[in-house]
Amino acid sequence: MHELLINAASHVEDTHHLSAWLGIGLIGVAIIMAVFASVQSIHHWLIIRKRWKLYRTAQRHFPYHMRKRRH
Repeated sequence: MHELLINAASHVEDTHHLSAWLGIGLIGVAIIMAVFASVQSIHHWLIIRKRWKLYRTAQRHFPYHMRKRRH
């Protein structure tokens, strides 16, 4: 038990260990941010694609109907 306490104390004092944990934390945050950004961009792209498809279909269909009705 005494040895465990000494090990714990040395771990707390060890700056390299702390920096390693900080690095892991930063990497984790970076990964989370990257995943979030990619999800957002994919979602955005899907919305744009859907809108583009709707716009294209509207452009394809509506002018003909308008022409038919006018003339």
